[in-house]
Amino acid sequence: MRLRLSSVSLRIRLLVLILVALLPSATMLIHEYVEDYTQAHQRLEREAEYVAQQVVTFSKEAFPRPDRYLANLASMHELQRQGPACDQFLASTLKSSYSLDNVLVIQPDGMVACSGVPLKGTMDLSARSYFKRAMDSKVFAIGDLQHSRTGTQPLVVFAYPILDDKGNVTRVLALAADLSWLDDSLKRALNSSSRFKDVVAGVVDSNGSLMAAAPHMQYVGQTIANWAPTILRLGSSQGLTKNEMWLDKVRRTTAYVPLYESQTSTLYLKVGLPLDGPLAEVRASSLRNFALVGLGSLLALLAAWSLSNWLVLKPLGILNRTAAKLGEGVMSARTGLGSAGGEIGALAHRFDTMAEQLQHQHDALRRTSRVQAVRSATNSAMLRAHSEQDLLSDICHVVHKIGGYELAWVGYVPENPSDTLTAQACRGVSDELMAGFCTTPWNVKSSDPGPVTLAIRSGTVHVIQNLHTTGPCGLWRAQTLAQGYASSIGLPIWVENRVIGALGIFSSDPRAFGPDEIELLTATANDVSFGISALRNTNEVRRSQEFLELIVNNMPSMVYVKDAVDLHFVSMNPAGVALTGFREQEFIGKSDYDFFPKSEADIFTAKDRETLAGTSRITVADERITTRSGEIRTLQTRKLPLLDRDGRPKYLLGISEDITEQKKNNEQLVYLATHDLLTGLPKRVHLMEWLEQSLKRAKLEGRTLALLYLDLDGFKDINDSFGHFTGDETLKSVGRLLLEKMPDAGIIARIAGDEFVIVLEHTKSTSQTIAAAKRLGKHFEAPVIVAGQEIFLTPGIGISVYPGDADTPEGLLRAADFAMYQAKSGGGGNYAFYSPDMEKRTSARLEMRNLLRHAIERDELVLHYQPKVSIETGKIIGAEALLRWNSQERGAVPPAQFIPLAEESGLIVPIGEWVLRNACEQAAKWQELGFPLVIAVNLSPRQFRQADLLERITSILEETGLPPESLELEVTESAIMDNAASAIRLLTSIHDMGVHLSIDDFGTGYSSLAYLKQLPVSKLKIDQSFVKGLTIEADDAAIVTAVIAMAKSLHLGVTAEGVETAEQLDALVKLGCDNYQGFWFSRPIPADAFVDLLGTAH
Repeated sequence: MRLRLSSVSLRIRLLVLILVALLPSATMLIHEYVEDYTQAHQRLEREAEYVAQQVVTFSKEAFPRPDRYLANLASMHELQRQGPACDQFLASTLKSSYSLDNVLVIQPDGMVACSGVPLKGTMDLSARSYFKRAMDSKVFAIGDLQHSRTGTQPLVVFAYPILDDKGNVTRVLALAADLSWLDDSLKRALNSSSRFKDVVAGVVDSNGSLMAAAPHMQYVGQTIANWAPTILRLGSSQGLTKNEMWLDKVRRTTAYVPLYESQTSTLYLKVGLPLDGPLAEVRASSLRNFALVGLGSLLALLAAWSLSNWLVLKPLGILNRTAAKLGEGVMSARTGLGSAGGEIGALAHRFDTMAEQLQHQHDALRRTSRVQAVRSATNSAMLRAHSEQDLLSDICHVVHKIGGYELAWVGYVPENPSDTLTAQACRGVSDELMAGFCTTPWNVKSSDPGPVTLAIRSGTVHVIQNLHTTGPCGLWRAQTLAQGYASSIGLPIWVENRVIGALGIFSSDPRAFGPDEIELLTATANDVSFGISALRNTNEVRRSQEFLELIVNNMPSMVYVKDAVDLHFVSMNPAGVALTGFREQEFIGKSDYDFFPKSEADIFTAKDRETLAGTSRITVADERITTRSGEIRTLQTRKLPLLDRDGRPKYLLGISEDITEQKKNNEQLVYLATHDLLTGLPKRVHLMEWLEQSLKRAKLEGRTLALLYLDLDGFKDINDSFGHFTGDETLKSVGRLLLEKMPDAGIIARIAGDEFVIVLEHTKSTSQTIAAAKRLGKHFEAPVIVAGQEIFLTPGIGISVYPGDADTPEGLLRAADFAMYQAKSGGGGNYAFYSPDMEKRTSARLEMRNLLRHAIERDELVLHYQPKVSIETGKIIGAEALLRWNSQERGAVPPAQFIPLAEESGLIVPIGEWVLRNACEQAAKWQELGFPLVIAVNLSPRQFRQADLLERITSILEETGLPPESLELEVTESAIMDNAASAIRLLTSIHDMGVHLSIDDFGTGYSSLAYLKQLPVSKLKIDQSFVKGLTIEADDAAIVTAVIAMAKSLHLGVTAEGVETAEQLDALVKLGCDNYQGFWFSRPIPADAFVDLLGTAH
């Protein structure tokens, strides 16, 4: 449909004209941008080719042509024979270049004859690519990608065959080169010009495999995408430049040039310059031009927009938002623009006036609805009431709870005029306030009578819209004002043409009793009056049809009457009409089969016949009914036969209460009671009920049943390290994993924090159960991802089997619990079947843990100190504090037994703090005696993960008065490498305090030399397992030698643990070790004995 100009606003027309004027300038700017972009792209290709040639030049300086190198090496006479001379020559050759990883002489059968790096045994290289290519082509060959002996650096191996006079291969020289020079060559090339930024490089072989990369080493070994067309173009030229996507998903201008060539393969250097950076200048320049050209037009646009917004849109927006608030029910919303003037101001004034009227109508309607609800509930109360007192109590309850009025009470005229009003029922009234209402004798006229008294004396409704008065103020008025009441009403109760009392209602709302509310409350009081009259004339009135219809028609429950002969409906009350959707006239003379599905009608009819056959009522708890709209509702129905004068059933009375929502709520409560809210899995109570039934089925069918008890190792550490939110999300993920991966389980339940139970109902053999346990453990090998964080979980699984292990739910669960602890004691990821002796071992372990828990308070822990001795001077330079436990029940417990238990249970944290505090106190005492020793204390992995470790160390040093430089903390490799980045920050903070740091048991865990250089440690401690084999095991000697050499190169001190013989000490002296400790000098001894040892040594 064509846009009509007259329908477009003035502001839109102005904006369109300005935009059309900008079109020529925009066209010129676009053309200039295209030209600049093309020139920048060509310049980028030239720079990529230049950098590639530079990198090739620097690379060949760092590592010359390998074919010539190997050809020269082949002529050396030292390589003619294998043996030590050949190995030594190759070893000296390796020292000539840092890029060489190894040089080998290989026999034609592939066996290594000589090696520049000592080999532990024979080595067969016949399957290596470089050997095969050299043997097949009998010329210089290049191998595929390999990695260095440490596994961290990529290698390429060049092979050169040595031929005899007949052209047969007698030997093959292999040169393994480290490609780390690529990074250095790239940096040198980039340093030649400051305009080269974010350049990356790689070495690719003829198969498209990435041999080396700088700086993205993680992509080494992957294949270049779309390599086939690239190698075809490289084969016909000496270089290639193109744009391509790199493995890190960054598109770059890439230059390829040959690096090293052979007949069998070629290594190509590829250099990439990012497209985004260099082209950003072109885009920036174009953007500036666009900005300058568009600035004036933009100012014009802004001016036009601002003026139109200020004059029109802003007031219209206020009107729109105010209307939206009114639509949402915020009846107090107003525009506030009535004084703005003009047409919009007049419109806003009329709008606010309308909103004010709506608010008054809304408030009145709300109050009226509340009173209508009170009246409806009053009618129900009248139907339920069995006595006048019950009715009055229910009425006060309804007025207070449903009507929302703060105070309601009913007062009766006393039989004795000298008595005060009699309070029949009340809600929201204190005893003190009730006493204030019933103070004055009835035959005495009060100067300030209350609303109940006024209503009774006048026989009419009495409303007090404002309880504040300047006249007399009775006790009741003072008390109600003090409680915040603002208005009240008294409603007389008439029975048999006389006022017997009144209903008093108080509210804190001064407008609570408007004309509509007064009318409805008056009608409610009349209903109460009628109810009281009916109750006082129960026998006669209950048999009258008029009273029955009155009560039934005001009941919220469905009430119907059927003929006892054909079960056709005789009547249906309005509540039943509203519930079913059928009109009362439709019901009369018809049966259930005319309205409801046959299945439902059959049930209704059967219950009707059962009721008529007896003499008492029948209650149907859950009766389903389909309404006219198709909605299914649940009813609770009471059915009662109505007898004629002869005692025979004439009618059937049914009263049905809609309990659909109540049933849903009950079902939800049952679900919440039996299921875990976090994971949605069944709780223990549901599990035990289910197991009870499952065991009965298993017993009847004569089959077995397996229960798997799963506990997550280290889950507390997840909560401590990442917070409870991450812990909760982890448990949710575990619940989903179990449901997904164990679909054949009869039930999966969460019974405690990180403990789950899986029941397998149809296991036919032990092997089947073992397979399920292994499969379950394998599912936990992959990490759980929570908020981008990888969480690694290891389950311990205990298994019990019915009927072999137990025949009750409690017995099976208990047996699997014992088995689970056995599985965890064997290391994470294990499973274990229950056996009777487990209970003894587990009980003993739990007993030891309980004893250990009280060891500190019972003063059972003690520190022994082992001297640290300088190898150079032979003097004691420090001591290591070692924990001992002298249990009152078990005697001296070895540390190997209780330390792992303390670590597992978390007791290591308070115990470790006790050790640190007592060791510092003892060191401070020794310093007072003139022995300025450095005391060494071990930090456990769990201690090291404490969030407040730094504050605890600072506090202990301040309390004990020990200088920080007199304390040395020993941390294991594994504790550091669990979270190396965080560990470096923590250790740096501790080091900055002046505390010495050392790595304990060095060489027994996983270490990264890259991290080791960053750690602020001053010493390495060689584990006693290596020192023990120093003089008898070549491998241990080599490890100790390497550790000492590495420590010296990093300017770190070295302490050897476990020195027990003079031979071990002599070997450490020759290797240049700094300090030692061990039984050769002294066992760990108590503090007093250590002082004596210090005196003797000094």
